[in-house]
Amino acid sequence: MTFLPSRLHWSKLPMYLADGCRSVQTCSAMPDSPVCYLDTRNASASSAEIFASLDVCETIAGIENNVADIQLRMFYQQDAWVLQLPGEKTRVTIDFASGEFTRRLLAPNIMAEAVVRAVRGRAPADAVVRVFDATAGAGRDAMLLAAAGCEVMLCERLPLLAELLAVALSNAQHDPLPELSAAASRCQLLRGVVDSAQLMADWPHAPPEVIYLDPLYQHSQASGKQGLKSSALSNKLMRVLQHIDALYAPRMPKPDPVELMEAALRLAKHKVIVKRPPAAPPLAGLKPASQLSTKTVRFDVYPR
Repeated sequence: MTFLPSRLHWSKLPMYLADGCRSVQTCSAMPDSPVCYLDTRNASASSAEIFASLDVCETIAGIENNVADIQLRMFYQQDAWVLQLPGEKTRVTIDFASGEFTRRLLAPNIMAEAVVRAVRGRAPADAVVRVFDATAGAGRDAMLLAAAGCEVMLCERLPLLAELLAVALSNAQHDPLPELSAAASRCQLLRGVVDSAQLMADWPHAPPEVIYLDPLYQHSQASGKQGLKSSALSNKLMRVLQHIDALYAPRMPKPDPVELMEAALRLAKHKVIVKRPPAAPPLAGLKPASQLSTKTVRFDVYPR
């Protein structure tokens, strides 16, 4: 299955498309040794094979709940991959079908979401806004935008996170909740893209109206000092994303913010939106034309 409805002709990039849960183009920038321990019990053979093929993963027959001596544990439970942080019992699933998140997808709540207000702006309710999310992470903002009627292309450079996101999107496409399955059908996931700035520089088709950048988890150490607040759930998710990011750090450096912003500003048809902690400086030092702020996050707006 490809996460690309036929109507999304504006963004066909066949060399990067996701097909089911497999990457068409494989990232070679992997750490030297496996640091994510993969418990494949209860998982389908095909799904387990995909994650086992990633160089950051080592398959194990099973381990006790005490995970103090490992980097990260992944296991399959209730149709989803669960991640357990080292040395603690915290468990996180990248899953769009949770009750708290699905409530956010339901109209009229969806149009009140800050990310939707920032990206859609004054666009009519029935307007289709094409968005490129260049730093997808766990894909939650992309799903909120898709639920609000946007057509969203997602790019995630970390292969392990991209595969987890692919599973979550596939599950969402088959969810009985119409709003959730419809939102997932408006999302197209790109994988195997190490450098989203280069992808934007070489973009071969019509540009998206909006480019969305959310590098929050990539700049984690300063988040608290910059006023980033979050719920207990989002805090756990942020820590898992930071840990996955750290797995690839030796050979996959974080995107250069200047290059990322310059590429986004050149490509975006209407505007670039950057998600930041409330007290953080603007990304790459570029002052935005306007801002949309909440108690927990800030969206910087750069019109074209």
